[in-house]
Amino acid sequence: MKSTPPAGIAIASKLRSNLGLSLGLSLLLLTLAGCGSGSDNPEATSTPTTSTSQASTPPKKSPPQQVTATLGLPLAQEGPDPAPASEATAPLIVNVTPAKAGFKGRPVELQSRHGDGDWETTDSGALDAKGSATLAAPADAGAEMRVIAAADGDYAQGESQTFKSNPAAWADEFDDGDMEANWAHRGQEYNPSGMRLCSKGDDSTVEGGDGTLELSVLDDPARDDLCTAKAGNGKSIGQYDYRLNANINSKALFRYGTFAARIKFQRGAGQHGAFWLQSSQAPGSGSPAEAGAEVDIVEFFGEHPKKKLASFIHYYPAAGAKPVKVGDWMPNPTSLLADADDDWWKNYHVFSLQWTPEEYVILVDGKVAWRTDQGVSQADQMMVLSLLSFRLRAQEPRRRTASDHVSGLGQVLALLRLIHSRADQVSKRVNGLIAK
Repeated sequence: MKSTPPAGIAIASKLRSNLGLSLGLSLLLLTLAGCGSGSDNPEATSTPTTSTSQASTPPKKSPPQQVTATLGLPLAQEGPDPAPASEATAPLIVNVTPAKAGFKGRPVELQSRHGDGDWETTDSGALDAKGSATLAAPADAGAEMRVIAAADGDYAQGESQTFKSNPAAWADEFDDGDMEANWAHRGQEYNPSGMRLCSKGDDSTVEGGDGTLELSVLDDPARDDLCTAKAGNGKSIGQYDYRLNANINSKALFRYGTFAARIKFQRGAGQHGAFWLQSSQAPGSGSPAEAGAEVDIVEFFGEHPKKKLASFIHYYPAAGAKPVKVGDWMPNPTSLLADADDDWWKNYHVFSLQWTPEEYVILVDGKVAWRTDQGVSQADQMMVLSLLSFRLRAQEPRRRTASDHVSGLGQVLALLRLIHSRADQVSKRVNGLIAK
């Protein structure tokens, strides 16, 4: 059977150019908050970096100023093109005291340098009436940064202490095309019991190198017959060509932290891309504290009038209990887009999870989209990147042609960062698990 072009998701880290691939994974960085599997403090959580300093002693007539800079995580990198991880930005909250009348509009600058180099202005803004401003800090782990509040009238220049961004604890740049070091392929058998009767994972759907990782959905060239697909209730929903999916998991395991992927999703329906976490334990073998949970950070099912982005948590309250599913389609997802011309397949957007022992917080471009304290895993989890065949129920049951099954090819680029606030090491590795 004729092979169809790939439709995909891309996650890459140092994308230097748009290669015209259907999927591109940009930077896969992870910012782990408290621990890898071997952490000596599993309760540790990721906290913002705060730098506070008082200006050098001003003349007696000038009241002292204090500049406080609180640095968040680099979770913003919206744009039409692939970009290196160092171009991601983090919110930097600046507070200058005392906040007096007349402070509104007073300029503040974020400056950075490498080594003993000169200080250069990275971003600038103006204080509000309360003496606060929000700047954008780069995710450049090697840069030393400071905030300068300009002198104004009787107030001397204020300067924060120097600080650096949180370093990535784990990263995959996808530069050399070597998948074996960090990733394992999953679900490489047709699996009717897992609702994968007509599709399976295959190595041919994943290609990496030159800063990109391409995930695709393809025809299965070994099958020229049709598959009778069935819904969860066992009823037939039509006949389809057999498909090969992209489905990989990290060999490293993690516990707690901030996981972020910069993604431009595929436009066409018929397959869904996802960035998610799965436990290393067998599903149903225990509670989230014992056996973890499935954490669907983001799922995208292609262009659709209403259903665009979704986040879900799947878990078992106890061993042998019935599974619980929480989450839904993200309400009003268009409010998270940059403007009326933006869309999930037009520009790259950063999807992230902040996972602590108490809750999950899911963000899009640094904006909170959903949070929940249900099913919070206390176990080791792996990252999963997948592009899987899928049929929307709203579509008429029929045999789809290859062209409309994978229509609207688009890149999916992901900047995946695992940020540690501690020097914890990732210690456990796995070599592949059951498919979703």
